Amino acid sequence: MARGRLISKSLGSSRRFHAALQVGGKIGEFCQVLFPLIVANTDDFGRLPGDAFTIKSVVLPSSRRPESDFEKALDVLADVDLLQRYQVNDRIYLQVNEFDTHQPNLQKRTKSRFPEYPGISGKYRTNLIERNLTEFKRTESNPEPCLPARESLFAQFWDAYPKKKAKEDAQRAWTKRNPNFELLAVMLLALERQKHSPDWQKESGRYIPLPASWLNHARWTDELEINLPTGGITNLGKQSTRLLQGLDQLKDTR
Repeated sequence: MARGRLISKSLGSSRRFHAALQVGGKIGEFCQVLFPLIVANTDDFGRLPGDAFTIKSVVLPSSRRPESDFEKALDVLADVDLLQRYQVNDRIYLQVNEFDTHQPNLQKRTKSRFPEYPGISGKYRTNLIERNLTEFKRTESNPEPCLPARESLFAQFWDAYPKKKAKEDAQRAWTKRNPNFELLAVMLLALERQKHSPDWQKESGRYIPLPASWLNHARWTDELEINLPTGGITNLGKQSTRLLQGLDQLKDTR
């Protein structure tokens, strides 16, 4: 088995990877965390035991999530065609799709100790009734990002904005602007700085613009003098800090 695996730079912009967030719902982000770790632990053929217990024990043993979450996440990753789960002789395995395409130095591999994916008839599901898949599989050629992903970004912005008024207007302004993940990070950092500006602090926030106005006029680009609390930039809001850490982790895996 190779000592390392390469994660393609295109993973973060992959429709299948984004679809895992859409299909997964509450565990969508966990699906996106789990997939690169699965790739990193496969053999030279992109295969692993595919039962939830083994995946948790081998891939992410420090996780506090229950085994049932791993089972759901594996089903989601299969739904969006990032991997296949299959059953051979009462044992469950997985195969990472397009594994050979993204991994170099595979010419030295010999033979996998895990059986090959037997095809459609060997697919494994915890629920034998096929779930209803999203629009993703019917519109795979559409380059637009998945709507729930955009809504998730807006939710992070709304949670950080100090004046929560006229939410529908803010949502329309957000849709019109259509920020991506990187622009959201810039917005959140700007918000944390602006929260400490004299205008935003005086008279209980009376002069804080409505969120729709802030978005429509690109107010994250404002230049202003601020009075940061003791500790300077290290005391910026927790949400923007977590997001920047997430961006660094995403860049590392891409």
